[in-house]
Amino acid sequence: MGLVRSFQMVDRTGAVRPAHATALGKVLLAALSTSQLERYLETCELRKFTAKTIVEKGALLREIGEVRRKGLAFDDGEFDSEARCAAVPVRDFTGRVAGAIGMSGPMWRLSLRALQEKAKHVRAAAVELSAELGFQPQRELAPSLA
Repeated sequence: MGLVRSFQMVDRTGAVRPAHATALGKVLLAALSTSQLERYLETCELRKFTAKTIVEKGALLREIGEVRRKGLAFDDGEFDSEARCAAVPVRDFTGRVAGAIGMSGPMWRLSLRALQEKAKHVRAAAVELSAELGFQPQRELAPSLA
């Protein structure tokens, strides 16, 4: 019989997590204008939570650039060393990012390949939620996360 491990992520409504270390936060950072992102980085402490947390400004800017290009963010043990996460933007009727939706799982149960595969379901949920908010993909997207 194989080893059974349990994993529990406990969070309360309204819990604040560091944007630079979470997939959801990276999506929201990517939605900022360049000047807004620069201002944020000037005032924000890029605190290290795990060995994988991005704490160098240039590296974070490159990561945010990737999120903007792909419309998808990952957190591979950057906030919680045992969890992987993927997140995508949710858009409103203007095409602007209104929020983000994501999924998380334990590293030992969710390989990077599996996370990328499951991210397709997260993207589908975001498309559905965005449609509920009046987003029409054929419209011109707002500049951030276009």
